[in-house]
Amino acid sequence: MFAFVFNLGGYFAQKISVKQVKVNDFEETSFAPYVQEGWLYFASNKKRSSLTSIQTEDGELFFDLFKAEIKGENKLKSKHIPLTDSINRQFNETSSCIYNNTIYFSSNSFGEVKKKKIGKYGIFMCSLDSSSNNVIIPFKYNDKHFNVAHPTISKDGKLLVFSSDNIAGEGMSDLYFCKFENGEWSTPQNLGININTEAMETFPSLQGKTLYFASDRKGGRGGLDIYVSNFDGDFWSKPKALPEPINTKYDDFSYTLNPDLKSGYFSSNRTKKRDGIFYFEYDMPVLQEFYQQELYFCYLFEETEMEETDSLKFQWNLGDGTTYNGMAVDHCFEDTGHYHISMSVIDKHTGTVFENVSSYEVIIDAHNHPVIDLEDLKPGVVKVFVNKKWTNKKFTDYYWIVEDDFVFEEELTLKFKDKSEINVKLVIWDKDSPNTVTGIERIVYK
Repeated sequence: MFAFVFNLGGYFAQKISVKQVKVNDFEETSFAPYVQEGWLYFASNKKRSSLTSIQTEDGELFFDLFKAEIKGENKLKSKHIPLTDSINRQFNETSSCIYNNTIYFSSNSFGEVKKKKIGKYGIFMCSLDSSSNNVIIPFKYNDKHFNVAHPTISKDGKLLVFSSDNIAGEGMSDLYFCKFENGEWSTPQNLGININTEAMETFPSLQGKTLYFASDRKGGRGGLDIYVSNFDGDFWSKPKALPEPINTKYDDFSYTLNPDLKSGYFSSNRTKKRDGIFYFEYDMPVLQEFYQQELYFCYLFEETEMEETDSLKFQWNLGDGTTYNGMAVDHCFEDTGHYHISMSVIDKHTGTVFENVSSYEVIIDAHNHPVIDLEDLKPGVVKVFVNKKWTNKKFTDYYWIVEDDFVFEEELTLKFKDKSEINVKLVIWDKDSPNTVTGIERIVYK
């Protein structure tokens, strides 16, 4: 699964289209979209039937989980299918995610049906296999005294992130994680102060190594805003708010991506002050083919008009700080550049140096593409950046792909840890010229 990591500087400002998706009547409420294998799962208070739909004291219907088949782009098939009655029970069923044909979802079914007393949310699991008996399994760490809700699970099923207003947290609600170890979920741990604040952090969504979540922390545009953080193997990066028109002065939350890598869905109450589901799409190219950038540029330099003798020797200066002796030199330059090559003749008996007897100019421009360039910061840590010095092509926008994660940053800081190499790709283009998209790939070694 690819994921996006955004830097919101003006250089990377992307054109984003947003349109509300009709999953029910706009007078009804729907939220918490989740994409899985061509289906959009979501929560809605859409009336299912007089027998199964329960009303609150205010006459509002409780939320159930539905799914709708995705036809393409933001189009859904008109028939929206409620999940089974074993999942949609007495009260609210909301945020969901799926791993290995098991659905994880939020429900406040700790309540009392007869008194219509709504209880705290918990996380529950249920098989989606039609041949199973659809037994509901409560999450090990549910608690009637506080909410445990909005689960999101990693692609490999080994990491579960959720929201809780546990009093041991940093604020109104925090994000926690569990690891699946030895056949069970480990004790929940707080994601820490780099993610959680004294405000509300909720509605997490794992996409690859990237975590999206909603927060009403200070500095936002208003209400809940969607933030993104990337995991580098040790820590979550400082969260950044997504740009407008995704984030607005209203509540914006529950962000999920489509498999096409540049579109998806989120929830917002920006219209009629009811939560609805919105489709978004980033106007950016996605490539499948990449030019393989050479790590070394090798040349043969040879003096053909003179010969070395017992009294004369040849010395080459290759313009990158290296020198060689001899009539012929094989040399590999480690990077692009403009190199002045010169050969001097030295009289062994007198020591006289005849400089620049032969000279060449070598310009290495990587086939006139921009270059993925490197700088060692410290052992095991490398800065990666775009070097446009040796190209005449005009480029206005670019992004990185680092081992299947999309990264919108001006430069990268790679931490190798146990790895010896990391695959880095660069997609670069001129937004005013649609045919200028170029993909470059380089293996960065430890």
